[in-house]
Amino acid sequence: MIRGIGPVYAKKLLRAFGDKVFDVIEAEPDRLREVDGIGPVRAGRITAAWAEQKAVREIMVFLHSIHGHEGRFQQTPPGRRVCGSTRTAVRTGWRRHRCR
Repeated sequence: MIRGIGPVYAKKLLRAFGDKVFDVIEAEPDRLREVDGIGPVRAGRITAAWAEQKAVREIMVFLHSIHGHEGRFQQTPPGRRVCGSTRTAVRTGWRRHRCR
């Protein structure tokens, strides 16, 4: 979902660009104006919302790479054991950990 694009405009964009709609927003935002009802102001809003959400997506990917679903990094209080590990957490409470 992109802020500023409701169901009506989503369908219009999909009809116009198919599965390349996100590529168009990213690389060729001027083409958004090819869609009926999208002028320069709405195209600018869509592009701005896409850029804002891109930053959020990049943060999410980064955080996922750190935390993932494998429990590689966990926050634990100092001295607490995780999965039988005998090493304690560093002062910040964060330490590298691999579940096996």
